[in-house]
Amino acid sequence: MPITLIYIDRTIYQDNALTEALQRKLKAKNRSVNSIHFLEENDPALIDTLQTLLDKPLEFCIATSANVYPLISRILATLKGDALIATGNTLHPASATEVRENSWLLQLKEAQCNLIMLKNGEEIPELLLEAKKAYIIWQLLGSKTPLLRLKQYANDNHFHFDYYPLIDGWYEIHAESTYHIDKLLPPSADPDLLLFPSNNIFDTCIEVLGSEEKTISFAESCTGGLIASSFTARSGSSNILNGSVVSYANTIKHQWLGVSKEVLENPGAVSRACVVEMAEGARRMARSGIALATSGIAGPTGGTPLKPIGTVYIAAANAQETRSKHLLLRGDRNYIQYQAAMHVIKLMIELEKKNFEEFFKNP
Repeated sequence: MPITLIYIDRTIYQDNALTEALQRKLKAKNRSVNSIHFLEENDPALIDTLQTLLDKPLEFCIATSANVYPLISRILATLKGDALIATGNTLHPASATEVRENSWLLQLKEAQCNLIMLKNGEEIPELLLEAKKAYIIWQLLGSKTPLLRLKQYANDNHFHFDYYPLIDGWYEIHAESTYHIDKLLPPSADPDLLLFPSNNIFDTCIEVLGSEEKTISFAESCTGGLIASSFTARSGSSNILNGSVVSYANTIKHQWLGVSKEVLENPGAVSRACVVEMAEGARRMARSGIALATSGIAGPTGGTPLKPIGTVYIAAANAQETRSKHLLLRGDRNYIQYQAAMHVIKLMIELEKKNFEEFFKNP
């Protein structure tokens, strides 16, 4: 069952790094978030709002600051008709079913509630909402059509199955582990599909490429280091990552990556020819097995009638071939950068498809 996430206190929900860390920890426990609510501790209707929410047969994670934590503990104890006690430094209702430091779990009439205290610069407290059923997260690259069939199969057989588009042609699937999606959707069903279990695609890329002793490098323009940052945020990235260049200026593209002056003049830095030379130059410079490149116009300025905002070119190169693609993306600057990064990861996975298939065939 997806979790309903409630933030109480503006200092918590305006801290993007802290809220992103919490949602990463939820995802690591295979808990998806169905909806998010933002409440103010000084709202006169706070108690009524919480009671309305907690009357629903759902699972809630309520995140508060240290200042608000005692107040919310007291409100929830009152809603339960319970006394408030302390275990160590943690204040909680007496009937809390589990108590950890700055985290406790309470069963209300219909709802299950995990209250946690978040502190800037400190580790997220232990999350106590355990999935009642085990789930596996799958990544599917290819057509959406088989997912529609699987969704109907899930409905007919009463098991949980959901999918979410990440980018065009890439879907994340959440399914009960007792149902083997790879058996329901074998590779022979569609040879163009690639399906594999993965909670985090960057961890998976590190594992797959590492198993083949392959290294990777990046030449990023419009993504500005986002791809390198996404990899280095994961443990084990040093096993595969040789290096990365944020080649914003044309002089860097030319002097460091070997992009020809002719290409930079026409068709220009935002072009298929440019990203191909960027990827091949990065692979050559870093002596890596694979290299990825991005160049485009993320906005909000810089677009032209011929190359509007959202125009992005990507390339992936290995020792055998170089693949490239032209994208026209929509959204604000950060969303365009995110989509560009994910598209070039997808292009790399397609380039290395045989290695991914072999890795999951023989785990």
